Amino acid sequence: MYIKLKGDDQLCACIKGIVFCMIWLVSGKNNRIHIPMIESVFYHFDNVIVQFVLLLSLCKNDINLSDIIETLSKADKNPLDQLMAVAVILGNSFLRYLSQESKEQEFVFKMDMICNAMRIILQFWRNKRKQNGNQDQKSIGQDILLVCRQLYMKTLGMRHKWIVNVSSSSSSSVPQKQIPLDMMVALNHGFLKEKNILLDVIKTACNAGNWTIQHRTRFVYDLLCVVQHVEDWDNDTCQTNFRYTLETIYYRLLTPFHFSKTA
Repeated sequence: MYIKLKGDDQLCACIKGIVFCMIWLVSGKNNRIHIPMIESVFYHFDNVIVQFVLLLSLCKNDINLSDIIETLSKADKNPLDQLMAVAVILGNSFLRYLSQESKEQEFVFKMDMICNAMRIILQFWRNKRKQNGNQDQKSIGQDILLVCRQLYMKTLGMRHKWIVNVSSSSSSSVPQKQIPLDMMVALNHGFLKEKNILLDVIKTACNAGNWTIQHRTRFVYDLLCVVQHVEDWDNDTCQTNFRYTLETIYYRLLTPFHFSKTA
């Protein structure tokens, strides 16, 4: 991963701050930093660091980098929380500035890269929380989950010509439908928080457009992939509700497949 850093001191400071947060996450902020420690962090966490660099390279012209530098410089904050706060800032910048008015292929290609990077960062956060013995998804954890869901759904909407407002901060001038209640619940609390949330989102989307059965099938498949990427599969409730969703979809495929407004 290479990005042009010449003459861009703020971008250099952001990347350095991210690396130092990774080091502090491993060793603690009170320990002395040395070269072997830095090399070890790059060896073990290179994939996560690369995702942050990728996100920075994609949005460095649309974001105030001083906000990221300030977030990374807070000595009293937990390094993991600092890294996730940076991911939230970067994710929100794409929701605000990456317009769906751009060419479809260009938009989807860029958003796929962004979503994949955020997925890796989200999984890194979950792994670290588990290692620390604290699995409560509160505060910054809820923020990173919300941003990931919004980014994935924005991409899914463009891919299937279903333009739906997933963020109150969206600046796109493309006419957007008012965010449906089921979508709001899914974005804020998770697609698998309750057993009917995901099915309600599917019904809302399928009833919004004049889709063929094949198109609906593709949309459902893509949405299920999104859910697999962003939700917590160590949670028994999520597993149970996802299984219920699959069983319901399979039943409707046999009867035949449709999601009517009265279903």
